[in-house]
Amino acid sequence: MWWTLIRSSPVYIAHRRQDIIFRLRIINVDETLLGGVVLFNAGEYRPVWTACDLIRQQEDLSSDDQTTCTALEQSATAIESAQDHRWVNTTTAAHNATTKLARIRRSHSSIIGNRLYEYLSALSDDPAVIERHRVPPWYVDKERPTVATLRFDAIGYAASAIASHTDNIDTDIIADAVQYGHKETVPDSKSYNEPRGFIGTLSVFVRDPDHRGLIYRRLRSNVERRRQREQDINGLFK
Repeated sequence: MWWTLIRSSPVYIAHRRQDIIFRLRIINVDETLLGGVVLFNAGEYRPVWTACDLIRQQEDLSSDDQTTCTALEQSATAIESAQDHRWVNTTTAAHNATTKLARIRRSHSSIIGNRLYEYLSALSDDPAVIERHRVPPWYVDKERPTVATLRFDAIGYAASAIASHTDNIDTDIIADAVQYGHKETVPDSKSYNEPRGFIGTLSVFVRDPDHRGLIYRRLRSNVERRRQREQDINGLFK
């Protein structure tokens, strides 16, 4: 029942068509950063920092994308600090965020509308704005990025970041699940023609915080079976 729901979900179907989808979309920003944007829009501000760190370590970001990454981090820091009533941190981070956003709006005009910039500007002057007005989302191409529209590597960064900030989740399990998911996207891989279970399940893991524990148990079971299969295969050649 559970696996049937995943395979029939819009998220799963979208990722079976992701190569076509992303050829048609035009976004002048490194698409891995959209994983952090989805986390921000979901209110998972602390994982945003970790996702940005992972992206910096693994991706060859342009100068503009580095600025975007910092703007995303500082935006998340400002919002979380305001929610915790850490007013000095709020004003500092909000000011830093608006400075970076002003710069990237010139080169990445598709990334962000005026509402978030204006919200952060107000937050830098009056942190209590957080208690009166809802946080506007980041937009790309006038739309809010969702898990269904993310490339898989962006989902991998988001999942890894969430795992590092969630109790009772083994980050090694998530790391292996991401690795297996990448193999499902490679045409020359033996996993390419198999059911794309890791892609679909990781997508739901990122998208559905209310059932994240249940989804993690499914991932752990799948990872442990795959590890065992690989050990059995390796044992045949010893």
